Amino acid sequence: MSDFIRGGQVTFHKFRMLMQVSRVLTRISLALIISSFVYCYYKDLNHNEWRIGFAWIKRDLFKTSSIDSSFTYISKYGYQKTTTLHNLDFDPYVLEVVRKFELTFGKSLMLSLIMVLVVIGGAIGFFWFKGKHLRNVNKQRGIFPLKPKELKKKLLVHNKLFKRYIPYNLADYPYPVSGNKESWCSGEQSHTLIIGSSGAGKTTIIRDLVYQLHKRKQKAIILDMKGDFIKNFYVEKRGDVILNPLDQRGRNWSIFNETNPLKGFSTIAKSLLPKESKSDPIWIEAARGVVAELASLYFNENLSMSEFADKILKTELSTLSTLLEKTPASKIINEDIEKAALSVLMVLSTYLRPLKLYRKSDNCFSITEWINDSSQNNFLFISSKSDVKEDLNPLISSQVGIAINAVRALKESSNTPKIWFIIDELAYFDQGIAGLQEGLASARSYGGCFVLGTQDIEMIEKIYSKEVAASIANNCSNKIFMKVAGKHSAEWCSSALGEGEIEEWNEGYSYGSHEMRDGISVNKRQTVRKVVLPSELMSLKSGEGYISFSGFEPAKFKFRNAIFENIASSYNENSELMELFKQELIEAAQKRKEIEVELNAQEKKGNNEKQIKLSEIKKDINKEKKQSKILENNWD
Repeated sequence: MSDFIRGGQVTFHKFRMLMQVSRVLTRISLALIISSFVYCYYKDLNHNEWRIGFAWIKRDLFKTSSIDSSFTYISKYGYQKTTTLHNLDFDPYVLEVVRKFELTFGKSLMLSLIMVLVVIGGAIGFFWFKGKHLRNVNKQRGIFPLKPKELKKKLLVHNKLFKRYIPYNLADYPYPVSGNKESWCSGEQSHTLIIGSSGAGKTTIIRDLVYQLHKRKQKAIILDMKGDFIKNFYVEKRGDVILNPLDQRGRNWSIFNETNPLKGFSTIAKSLLPKESKSDPIWIEAARGVVAELASLYFNENLSMSEFADKILKTELSTLSTLLEKTPASKIINEDIEKAALSVLMVLSTYLRPLKLYRKSDNCFSITEWINDSSQNNFLFISSKSDVKEDLNPLISSQVGIAINAVRALKESSNTPKIWFIIDELAYFDQGIAGLQEGLASARSYGGCFVLGTQDIEMIEKIYSKEVAASIANNCSNKIFMKVAGKHSAEWCSSALGEGEIEEWNEGYSYGSHEMRDGISVNKRQTVRKVVLPSELMSLKSGEGYISFSGFEPAKFKFRNAIFENIASSYNENSELMELFKQELIEAAQKRKEIEVELNAQEKKGNNEKQIKLSEIKKDINKEKKQSKILENNWD
């Protein structure tokens, strides 16, 4: 019932207000019509013509009583003329004046119509504009979303100033070039962050960007955890490289090809052994020192990574202590502090185990040399599989860290992209990627472009800490936020897109039992609104999202579903390595059996010796008993 009353009161009140406005406009219209007639008749007719006109009207109104009445008027030629009202029809001048009256009436009607249309139309337009203005939201300051076409138009107009460079497209929007004509840098080098839950379309956007790199022959490092990128873009004839010891096509790799003793292995050791947030960093730092010193010692020995790992993990503590005796690591690996040394070796066994997958020392691929070679324009795929994630993650993280450090060490700066880092699932690396934060901050100057993808921000904060995660996100000036599942990620993305202050008018209704109590109140207020609400991000459809470029307001977009041809196998098992593993397992099983047999034999031998000792003890006890009885008898 209350809804019915409320709706009726508001409707009738609006109707009454409409009638008020209509009455005012009607009065104005009548005033305009009257004014138009008065003006035209006053302007076009003189006093004599008015007298003739009134006489004509008098004759028509009082035909019987005044038809023979005399009437004096000034003729057309200026002299007085007297005639009866009946004879007015026969005077050409009178007929001409009557015709003039009729024409003036038509003129007045037309003028009044024009004035009514102009004035009333203008009033209606003004009222409409004023009402719309009160309803409109006025932007004061801050960030406000653009329509997709508006953003694309602004980007195209902006990039026309830099005709020498053609930007790449991100979700069909061109990257904006930053700077001015004299000093500019590509927008791709400001790095890109894409957040979207599973199935949101994040990988499709990244795959479309990789397709552009493929067509324009760009150098790129692609972390492919599922084989999707290898399947669509791996071209062996072009010289593409795969780093995955479990893949038959994977190249051999060694840390000894990434640096030399003069530069030292500390940076590579840092990549091989990343810090864990929950563990004591002192053991990681100590392990790094040991790896760096041993790598320098074995640099010229032409060891494979498997052999190098065995040198560390299978060598006796006393031997390692002797090897490191005259190095800074002698304070770490020392028989005098055996417990501490064993703790360091335990850390090394965790992180160096993946090195055993590289069994050869010849034809090793060098990430550093590949990055320094400007003639290379191929892809480097660093791949993995989910079922060997724990084994390969430390290795992949170290290889990416080495690549980042190699870019940071480049000598020539560049304002166009030279090398891309495509990391679709950043949270895949539980222990983080060494040097990522520093790489984002400095690689831009040397043509480095990072494209980072993740399903949510929580895992990034958990892996890198909130502060470092914020730094990573802040260094990515180009952002895409698609559908996210978690509340925290949705709020974080909403906050990252920004907010704006607006001025708006609020309309309130009041009503009562009497019409006099009905009314509408309109007041102005300022408020702050987010570009997009967290709930909107959580309810986006697949392919939809919000895109934000540095220096431009964000816009909502819908990306097409791109389909790419499969040109290679996503994974070819390394049968040779698998056979080696099987052989090692057989040998290990055989050795285990031999040890078990030996232990069983020792156990049986020990049991026999125990039985003999027990029988001898029993004999001694029986002998002592007999002697004690003899002594007792003699005593008696």
